[in-house]
Amino acid sequence: MNKDDFSSGLEIFKNSANVFITRTFSKIYGLAGLRLGWGYASKEIIDSMYKIKPPFNVNRTALAVGVEAIKDSEWTQQAIKHNLVWTKKIFSVLKENNIETNIPTANFFLMNFDKAKVNAEEAFETLISKRLILRKMDQYKISNSLRLTIGDEVANEHFIKTIKDILK
Repeated sequence: MNKDDFSSGLEIFKNSANVFITRTFSKIYGLAGLRLGWGYASKEIIDSMYKIKPPFNVNRTALAVGVEAIKDSEWTQQAIKHNLVWTKKIFSVLKENNIETNIPTANFFLMNFDKAKVNAEEAFETLISKRLILRKMDQYKISNSLRLTIGDEVANEHFIKTIKDILK
């Protein structure tokens, strides 16, 4: 399920002075807790942002970890392969059980339970009782949906078993 039908957006950035492209360390680098990212923009946009940027908004540890993460291309390639394998497995289980979802190009699924045997709240409560914490999507005005992040092999297998049990 590798998606080749999109671009990074850098071409838009290169040709437009009013575009700001953001990147995060949350997904492929697995560093969501650091709240670290970067962006591409024109000098004018960057200069304007510096006028409102609070001081010390990124700590040195986060910066050092970000630099090392970018250098570790071997780990990044392993993470991409891991996500591709688990995307296929989880996607097929969701499809078999009438849970509508995106075909991920990152490390998560947005799962809609409108056609499933249980609703998102029921699934959430059962999953959490089995130590699987998903994100409710109500705060984003996406009803009857949950967000699942692809985890390690043990967590993914546990999710697959539990969701199958819930939807028997």
